[in-house]
Amino acid sequence: MGFMLTQKKLTSLFLFLALVITCIERHTLAEAITKPTEIRSNYIWLKIDPNNEGVITELGLISPPDNISGPLGMFQEGFGVGSFYVPNRKINEKWELIPRNDGVKELRYTYDCEGPNIQGLSVTRTILISPYEAGITIKLKVANKGVEAQWIAPWVANSINPGGKWTESDRLEIPTTEGIIRVTRSGHYLASRNWASYTDPELLANVCLIFHSEQLHSFLAVWEPQENKQGIQSWFIPMVLKPGEEWNTIYKLSIMRGLSHLNFASEEISAQIDYTSDRKLILLLSPNRALQNMYIKARILGEDGTVWKLPTKKFSFEPNILIRCTYEWEAPKEGRYDFLAKIEQGNTTYYLGKETGSPHGGIDTQFIVGNLPAPKTSEETFPPWTDAPYSLDKKGRRLTRNLFVNSNTIKGWLENSMFKIYPEDNPEPTTEKVLTEEKIVLARGERESFQIAIRNNSDQLMHAQLSITGIKNLNTGLTLSKDAISVYEIKFHRVTIPSYYEGPTGYWPDSLYPTEKIKIPPTSTGGFWLTLYADETTPPGDYICQMEITTNLSDPIELESKIRVLEFALPKIPFLKTDFGFSWETAIRGSRFLTGKDPDLNLLATAYLLNAIQHRVTLRELCQFPLPQTTNYEKELDSLLPKIRKLQTAGINLFSVPPKIIET
Repeated sequence: MGFMLTQKKLTSLFLFLALVITCIERHTLAEAITKPTEIRSNYIWLKIDPNNEGVITELGLISPPDNISGPLGMFQEGFGVGSFYVPNRKINEKWELIPRNDGVKELRYTYDCEGPNIQGLSVTRTILISPYEAGITIKLKVANKGVEAQWIAPWVANSINPGGKWTESDRLEIPTTEGIIRVTRSGHYLASRNWASYTDPELLANVCLIFHSEQLHSFLAVWEPQENKQGIQSWFIPMVLKPGEEWNTIYKLSIMRGLSHLNFASEEISAQIDYTSDRKLILLLSPNRALQNMYIKARILGEDGTVWKLPTKKFSFEPNILIRCTYEWEAPKEGRYDFLAKIEQGNTTYYLGKETGSPHGGIDTQFIVGNLPAPKTSEETFPPWTDAPYSLDKKGRRLTRNLFVNSNTIKGWLENSMFKIYPEDNPEPTTEKVLTEEKIVLARGERESFQIAIRNNSDQLMHAQLSITGIKNLNTGLTLSKDAISVYEIKFHRVTIPSYYEGPTGYWPDSLYPTEKIKIPPTSTGGFWLTLYADETTPPGDYICQMEITTNLSDPIELESKIRVLEFALPKIPFLKTDFGFSWETAIRGSRFLTGKDPDLNLLATAYLLNAIQHRVTLRELCQFPLPQTTNYEKELDSLLPKIRKLQTAGINLFSVPPKIIET
């Protein structure tokens, strides 16, 4: 037994030494790339320019040899939102060609980071070009070699021209929670699958990017045809990277041919699905590698749960050779259908997307029959297949509040206007006495707001109504008009991509809808927003506002607000100058979404302007000088003078000048 043990130890030692020697050889034999160099495999070519800061701008198939890199370049990475004041930079950049014995071309690009939020980060990007695939593997490692933890939000960016040059018919397609969409404008989209595709439908050239599904959060799609800018910035889940820790990811690039649009992509294949007018389902598969003796077993899942099992198909894969599967299948109606399939090689399941974290190992996608209306923004018609896109969602926070009601079904509390109420809020009571009143102090000509939050802890829909009996002066008995108080429902907006990417997502309080009746879903929190207004004629003094809340799940609840109106009045025209941007596109889109029709632009502008005046702010685009329409601009401005004076009287104190006027 002693001899056998010694032999095992010697064997382990030899294996360890062989591994160490191999690593040393690979490191010492690495060839530094110091000048523009072309790398070629059986299917792929690319050029490296060491002076290009790691960006690849020349890459394509051996045949045809078109350069698919777009104007913004490929294989760029970053780690968050940069500083506008202190720029970040790369130092110690180095390109190397690493020798291998398996025919794979391995390129390594390394650099260190210097600057705010990235100090101490060391980056290694490894590019693997296999002789057996019409594609590239990119491995990214970020190590924190510094002395402090860094919050990183990793991303990679790729700009691609699938046919070698950009044309108006090119397609950029991404799978989002609203379905697989063709990008027609720049925007941020939540990722429901882990791929993005570029297609030249005239040349039937396809380029796909496949990311790790457990790490991919969203896509920032860039689509600016007039500026010849198009590309995808893929965002991964942010994290804190402590000293000594590292973050790793892998993504793939595949180049295929034969598809006019995409419904699915993995490391190995891309797929197109079409339902034809003669009641056939056509599946086209375009592989990037050779695989023999393959079978596909597919089924269709309807929105009502109906399942159709499709006949098994057999084929072999060769790069650039299209596989066509035709199924005799009639859709019962227009709608969205799931296409689910697994691939087998012989009698063994062939797992698709193993390196990029596919949760199923098969084809899992969607196709549409008929012309369906665009889904509502809150509707998930194509749910993500991992939890990664929801990883930034707000979690329940710990709150303690002085509750005015606390039972098994309902909680209620008063909140100031500066604190956001979220649907997941479920506070614990403080040890203080029950608080059923809110104290408000305001000057004449001022507005002050507060919130009434209600938690529905039942399993039923809650109907709540707020009734206000009036606002009465405690000394004189004078009652203010009902216009002195406005009641709104706090509406919540689903934020999938925050304005500042590294912030939390989920439901956020947003719009205020005028109403005294609200509905609160089970195990959720809603509330009322109340705004008090004391106009310039309001007598100073102390007032009381009596309120009552009635619900279908509790007894009536009585509340009151004690109000003190001060003797002085705010100036009609504020001294503080404000300048808020106004987006016509967003305003029109929001109005269409709420009303279902095109808005009257004059009424829309007036509503926004009056609301801004009430809040003592200036909306730049609604309060700026127009562009000249004639050669006599002075006369045009004279005709605008009455409007300008009217706006000044209302409280506007800043009028902007369009940049084009200054330029001329």
